Amino acid sequence: MSTYRDKFTKPAYYYPQRFGRKIVRTVRGANASEQSLKRGHDVKFREMVQYLLDPRTTHSQDQLLSDNHWRQAHLLCHPCYMHYDFIGHYETLHEDAQAVLQALGVANRVRFPNTDPNNRWKQKTANVSAKILSEISADELRRVKELYAYDFELFGYDPNVFELKHGDPA
Repeated sequence: MSTYRDKFTKPAYYYPQRFGRKIVRTVRGANASEQSLKRGHDVKFREMVQYLLDPRTTHSQDQLLSDNHWRQAHLLCHPCYMHYDFIGHYETLHEDAQAVLQALGVANRVRFPNTDPNNRWKQKTANVSAKILSEISADELRRVKELYAYDFELFGYDPNVFELKHGDPA
């Protein structure tokens, strides 16, 4: 979701041009407008998900899937080859950074900035996530969870945190 929000909902050029046009061409096919095919500027979250799940793209050397924003994290950080001392989460960034500073023995001299002490971004993220997830079907969500299942397990995330809010059965 964060990739979609960052790369397709904000004014951008690179991702819509490089990937948006391909998503539009693949998912919309003959229903795509000339403007969408030219600019790739109006990709919907559901279309991005459908593209990621499409067997024609999933099983190819597609550039979108090789981009580090969509690719499964375990394929990027090679956990079987690298022995990491610490895995942090964005959701607990401040606490995790403090733990790293403690482990390094510099917590009394260095502070990680807390730019959102009231955690307002967590609520905003939860609201936006719920809205975005409501655009996809229960089956699409299940398939996305399967695609990223190893990442969920490896990095300590519960895939069931992502649930649909529009009444689709899970």
